[in-house]
Amino acid sequence: MRNLFLLLFTIITLTSCETKNRCEDVLCSSPIPFVSLNIINSESGKNLFVNRIYTIEDVTLLNENNESIPIQLDLDYNLISAIGDIAGNNKYRLLLSPELEILITTQVSLNEGSCCSTSSLENFKVLNFDFEETDIRNFTIFIK
Repeated sequence: MRNLFLLLFTIITLTSCETKNRCEDVLCSSPIPFVSLNIINSESGKNLFVNRIYTIEDVTLLNENNESIPIQLDLDYNLISAIGDIAGNNKYRLLLSPELEILITTQVSLNEGSCCSTSSLENFKVLNFDFEETDIRNFTIFIK
């Protein structure tokens, strides 16, 4: 009986020492999942923002609930947004003017680790214009 009590006491003591959160000291960091969009006139081959045909003030990015998504213009005149971070199948409308609307869909998977989660852009499509992936998360859209 004494040995049983000693064994039980040892098991309880050893398992109770493991109360510290094992992820407490883990720093979760991953690159910001931005998507870069280079909007090109397919006839001239020129970026529509370099030539000031459009400015960032002309641009609106909306999700499928018509909520505005932050977007900005980088130093190379590419549109930058974090639409590659929203898990699931997503639809967006990129409005450059009342007569120019670009329809975009994304498929993003969430990769859950034991302590950290990351997202992966599995699929990116432009539904109404030709486009190509020029680099990871960098796309060129050709406007006619």
